Amino acid sequence: MRGETSYTATAAQSIDASYDLMLYRLRRPRAALIFGGAILFVGLSGAWASWKGGDGPQGIAGTFLVGLGLGAIFLSLFFGACLLLIPWRVRRLFRQMRTRGGPTCWSWDEEGIGASSANGNVRFAWSELYRVHRGRRTFLLFINDQRNMILPREALDAAQEQSLMQALSAHEVPGA
Repeated sequence: MRGETSYTATAAQSIDASYDLMLYRLRRPRAALIFGGAILFVGLSGAWASWKGGDGPQGIAGTFLVGLGLGAIFLSLFFGACLLLIPWRVRRLFRQMRTRGGPTCWSWDEEGIGASSANGNVRFAWSELYRVHRGRRTFLLFINDQRNMILPREALDAAQEQSLMQALSAHEVPGA
């Protein structure tokens, strides 16, 4: 259950982490509620405008359905554009980040998990982790609903990944 790894962050790893984070957030139940509410709002707005325009029940229902379709199309285009812009945005932010130089060493044991670099050290007890998400290319270790630490899966060999998963499961970190 004890393990350690070291890596030097790259822009590609940051892009992978951003994809994993966005897909994680889009799959959450909260996202479905927000998207459904937004689509319903567009449909109801269209139906209200149709009703105010003097349309009958069939016209109102038709406008409502068209509004639902337009809302779904708009949201799909919006999030599609967000996914397409991730590499550009993350590369730009990665170039601006002055603290990224040098290797980061991750270690975990029975007590918790931590990372250290030339810029400082951070360590969390397993009980302090809010949630973990094993993405396609990264581990996202959430400290709260918004803040997370990123551990690229490519920095781990199979034994290290298994050790980390065992530690997360043994300490009942949600999502492990």
